[in-house]
Amino acid sequence: MPVLTILFAIAAAVSNALASILQRRGAGSIPESKSMRLSLLVAVLRQPVWLFGLLAMCAAFVFQAAALAHGDLALVQPLLLAELPVTLLLAPLFFDVAAGRRAWLGVVGMSAGLAAVLVAAAPTGGKGSVSLAAILLTVAATGGLIACLVVMALRMEGSARAATFGTAAGTGFALTAALMKEAMDELSRSGAVGMFASWSLYAMVAAGVVSLFLWQNALQAGTLIAAQPAITLSDPILSTLIGVMVFGERVRLGGWIALEFVGALLVAGASIELARSPLISGEGTPKPASQPDRETQPDLL
Repeated sequence: MPVLTILFAIAAAVSNALASILQRRGAGSIPESKSMRLSLLVAVLRQPVWLFGLLAMCAAFVFQAAALAHGDLALVQPLLLAELPVTLLLAPLFFDVAAGRRAWLGVVGMSAGLAAVLVAAAPTGGKGSVSLAAILLTVAATGGLIACLVVMALRMEGSARAATFGTAAGTGFALTAALMKEAMDELSRSGAVGMFASWSLYAMVAAGVVSLFLWQNALQAGTLIAAQPAITLSDPILSTLIGVMVFGERVRLGGWIALEFVGALLVAGASIELARSPLISGEGTPKPASQPDRETQPDLL
């Protein structure tokens, strides 16, 4: 099951990366005046490329749920860090930018750092069930953090605004993952009927919708390079904390902390290197749709 969990988590990361790029193309042209308004969602829903991004995000949720059905938050969510390298590698397919040395160094560095963290932490265990009080406290704490981040973001501009909205969205997706984990545990305990009767399933949907709304504001506020690292890092970090503190998952401490710290520094350094990469530092311009060759097409007029 660990191998299957890892495969599902990587599939979720790839789907999330594709969703980020497609939704960035759809939301990037929306005026800033629509920020934090329902008209933003109405506008992006009219963008076909954004809708394809939504389908990719739905696929990511399915893969993530499958991974959490068999694995722990402390294992699954950090694996979603693969989303950032995949995003950077896929970006040239959609934007007129080229991968450079910095991008490859960042990809290698982040992969090595993530591997070091997971090998050192070796997340295991977890409770079969979590008390209602613990889940409600988690919802209240993360909800309060999201509210503070939104207030801060509304007072900022440009990249800082995008990064803060991205962090708020990452916090929301961490809560969504925790509620998804609880829903999957309910599915294993009581079957589909018990899961659909559980409040955690509908709370998960609500948290996901709010997080998606915040993510669109992050994409609309600035470049992908400002928003993407914020959500990619905040989601797994907070999910791991929730997994350990709420779901009773275990990570190795003692001397392993040194390797975990080195791995975390490597991930942070790789993120900075990726941020400086010409790959998406300016994001370039969307690649134009291919035009028919006028010399080979008949003139119908």
